[in-house]
Amino acid sequence: MCIRDRVSSPRPGGSPLTEMSPVDGCCSEQSADALASNDTAVPLKKAEAEMEQDSAASEEVDYNALLLPDGKFPVHVARFAMSVNYELLHGWVKQPSPCCAAASVAGALNAITGNKRSDKGALCHLQVLAVMAEILEAQAVKLKASAERCLGANLDPLLEAVEAELAAEGIALDQKECSKKVVLRAARAVTREECEKEDQPECFRLIHALMEQEQAQAEEHEAVEEEEAEPEEPEEE
Repeated sequence: MCIRDRVSSPRPGGSPLTEMSPVDGCCSEQSADALASNDTAVPLKKAEAEMEQDSAASEEVDYNALLLPDGKFPVHVARFAMSVNYELLHGWVKQPSPCCAAASVAGALNAITGNKRSDKGALCHLQVLAVMAEILEAQAVKLKASAERCLGANLDPLLEAVEAELAAEGIALDQKECSKKVVLRAARAVTREECEKEDQPECFRLIHALMEQEQAQAEEHEAVEEEEAEPEEPEEE
């Protein structure tokens, strides 16, 4: 199941997270396995063992063993008190990948609505991820449009070239290792490469001019720092 699969239509006046309807079986182990084995996912064999995720242990545990000292009420103490929220214990869901934000929101909403994780009306990480993906996609579209207005050119050729450059290095934009520094390095590399061609999209020419301006400013700043760092020669009497 893809995280972009949407559920039923929103209720009038409902918020994005409360208007989601459950998808049958989305919280089952089979759906999590299907997500992990999605053919479109980027293979990360080297990092698979270190992936941030919950263990394979069952969510259903012995609460006495989990919550009480040595699994039983202490009797050799003057006072003992404990507060347990069973709605949270029954509603939390696992994160099968580095999706703790989505899993925690799903668990919190299950607790608020009184749903156990196994109930048909319970939410899982996939449904929250779908909403988060739409929010981030809308933000990306807005930022891209703003950058294109400032630059005065379409950025699609740059985005396609950067993605191809990263793919050649075995990196995808949705990987944790794909930092801002990595993307900027790839953007600069493909811009220089495209500007060596006779016919290149306008965005590369404009970005290359900005890169040269940035380089000139950096060199000027470095020269000023070196000049200020030079010791002053003593005046001769």
